[in-house]
Amino acid sequence: MELDFKGLLLILRKRLWTIAIITIVAGVVTGVYSYQYIDTKYEASTKIMVNKTKLVNGEEDLNLNDLNAQIRLIATYKEIVRTRWIMDDVVKEHPELHLTANQLASKIKVSSVNDTQVMTFSATDTSYQRASSIIDAVTSEFVKKIPVLMKVDNVTVLNWASAEDASSPISPKPVLNIMIALILAFLLSAAATLIVNNFDDSLKSEEMINDYLDLPVLAAIVDMDKSYFRNSKASQTQNSEKAGESAYVATN
Repeated sequence: MELDFKGLLLILRKRLWTIAIITIVAGVVTGVYSYQYIDTKYEASTKIMVNKTKLVNGEEDLNLNDLNAQIRLIATYKEIVRTRWIMDDVVKEHPELHLTANQLASKIKVSSVNDTQVMTFSATDTSYQRASSIIDAVTSEFVKKIPVLMKVDNVTVLNWASAEDASSPISPKPVLNIMIALILAFLLSAAATLIVNNFDDSLKSEEMINDYLDLPVLAAIVDMDKSYFRNSKASQTQNSEKAGESAYVATN
């Protein structure tokens, strides 16, 4: 049976209440879960610049090759930051963080914008003050150890994370979550309705019979429920009593 766009809309219209209820329930459940059960997380970050100029005749000199080399060096630094070589020392020097090296590494993210010499270190935690303490500790350790490893002091901290700075939480985002849940629930319930209808081979109207069999309808059996049978039985009983009374009257 082929369904055109109008037919699909009619099917969805028949199940509109079901789709609406599923969509609303999904939105409410997502909202309650987002507000009540997802921990609020904050992010604090520091910025570092990778730069080293050479002195030529008493003046700083930086050519394009040096600049490209420093940009490529950022990829190496990004891998170094989250290594146990850095994490272990941070955990050892900052026991107040109450973190293991693996837990600390899981909170750290390192990023950089292409073709720039600026790196961003960020940490996430349920407290902004704690996140800022974590990322400042990691940044400090990184800046201290890189010259020892690379034999070159080319890292400068542009800004530290301040525990005093106010910050909005980065997650959860209940409104966004609810909107996504509403859209997904609507689409999935609508798709499920169409799929179920597609596998339903029963013919529910004269029009469907005409379309499917291409034959005229000679008779139809109405849809009967229990109330129909109760009313029918009551009507038969009443007719029977009336018939008995008539017979009684006729005998006398």
